[in-house]
Amino acid sequence: MNPAQLPLNQQLVYLRSLLTRNKTLITVLTRAPALNLPNWYLTAGAVSQTIWNAVSSLLPDTGIDDYDLVYHDSSDLSYEAEGKVIQAGRLLFDNLPVKVEIRN
Repeated sequence: MNPAQLPLNQQLVYLRSLLTRNKTLITVLTRAPALNLPNWYLTAGAVSQTIWNAVSSLLPDTGIDDYDLVYHDSSDLSYEAEGKVIQAGRLLFDNLPVKVEIRN
């Protein structure tokens, strides 16, 4: 089966099935809303590596050293505000086997 030949809705189902194999990725996505960050997203590195790992028959988290969360809070662009978010993120993700980086 070539997933690229599937209709888009089936490609999305297939993509979701690949991504949910990476338990760390799912944990990061599940916990991240607790930070109440505006306009946040998980950057593509962990997502694309998870997909390549599936295609290559590797464990889902192979080669992923960190998970990067990016957000934009135009209401406070100060270093102090970002520092508070970084500290909150460290506490939230401190028991994971990899680093979770948060950047504004």
